Amino acid sequence: MLPQILSAEGTASADISLQPGGNFRGGISITNARTHALESIGPVRNIQLLAHLDGHTVRLDNASGEIGGQRVNIDGSMELDEEIWRTNGLPRFQVHVNGTNVPLARNPSVLLRANVDLTATNSGIGVPTIYGSVKLRDSLFLADLQALVPERAASARKRPPYFSVDVEPWAQWRLKVGVTGDSFLRVQTPLFRGKVSTVLSVEGTLKDPVALGQVKIDPGSTVTFPFSSLDVKQGFVSLTSEDPYRPRLYITAGGKRFGYDVKMEATGPVDAPVVQFSAVPGLSSEEIVLMLTAGQVPRGVGATATTQQRAQGLALFVGKNLLSDLGIGGNGQERLTFHSGEEITQTGRPTYDIEYQLTKRWSVIGEYDRFDQYNLNLKFKAYSK
Repeated sequence: MLPQILSAEGTASADISLQPGGNFRGGISITNARTHALESIGPVRNIQLLAHLDGHTVRLDNASGEIGGQRVNIDGSMELDEEIWRTNGLPRFQVHVNGTNVPLARNPSVLLRANVDLTATNSGIGVPTIYGSVKLRDSLFLADLQALVPERAASARKRPPYFSVDVEPWAQWRLKVGVTGDSFLRVQTPLFRGKVSTVLSVEGTLKDPVALGQVKIDPGSTVTFPFSSLDVKQGFVSLTSEDPYRPRLYITAGGKRFGYDVKMEATGPVDAPVVQFSAVPGLSSEEIVLMLTAGQVPRGVGATATTQQRAQGLALFVGKNLLSDLGIGGNGQERLTFHSGEEITQTGRPTYDIEYQLTKRWSVIGEYDRFDQYNLNLKFKAYSK
């Protein structure tokens, strides 16, 4: 049965009787069944099901399966009345699915987990609807952000919300699902490092889903350049009903480099953003870009980055990206922060500081300051939002 979905594993047992009036009595049990590998989530293992037949009603009891080692529970019922046998259509049904920390996507560059609480139902006449909530949590993204930028004619799998079920009869089932996530996703890419939160509504059909809402970049996230990092002050990615497949950016980030307060602002659609740079004291956009990407010191600062210093900065940038691609540098890297070149010392050398977070409140900081002094400090965080 269902050879494209179910693997030839497990045991099925049935004890069913048909009584006058088209009434069924008995039960069906399935143990240790397994599906083939499904797109993005892999196989569903250890499928268990116990169904009781009572007249025209089928009740699911103790149904479950395992996705990535996490158990998903299923319960519900369906009505097998005379109309179903005449039309060969879908019966009236209501099925509830719930699970904790369920992996929704698993591959070398993306791990997406969630608590799911979903219900699928139909009236026997209309198209079935899936509604409920998905709470995203403890997820990781290591791929290039360019992979999330949709083209204008992109397929459903390559545009928000980046999935599609085109197998009948499920393809036309409708969606009304709330998706939330508080600091649920840790992103490690060459350009961006940090965490994001989201509040979305997923609508449309399983074949052509539509996501509406907002993704928020959390404080503490950074935009990374070869010779500097800018802290994200405010960041949003919006999906609106006017253009749901073309997310729009609003990101502001800032930092200090060679005594200049640098600000970056990115706005507009993600496939064609407008990126603007400014600095205090004033610098041209070209000077700011050269300072961030090539380590070139602006004229008049009184210092010049040597070839060795530039090579060291570039090596540090490449090393971080290599560790990110290998999936290394997770929790430990979040506790270690390195800044270089925020100021120029009295002898014309760039400053630097290294901060290591001991606990949520205590950190130790080693620095080479603008007075050419080496310092060791302890920092205590008295309040955080």
